[in-house]
Amino acid sequence: MRLLDLIASQSAHITGFDGGLNAGFQRRLREIGFCEGASVQFVRSIPFGGPRVFRVCDAIFSIEPSIAAKIHIEALLP
Repeated sequence: MRLLDLIASQSAHITGFDGGLNAGFQRRLREIGFCEGASVQFVRSIPFGGPRVFRVCDAIFSIEPSIAAKIHIEALLP
């Protein structure tokens, strides 16, 4: 499953990154908390294909859908 697939208020654990994601992007995502094993929650999406908003490590971040599609997750049961 991909981070992009989460629905409102759904939580998941990050399991890794797509091989097509630039190493610099991977490093920066890990620096801000999007690392393997971290819990992430989908907060909301911005209309018209804009960024998606996620909560990770007690902080809120917005990520472009193209990047969220390259982050692999395992959804948590509600």
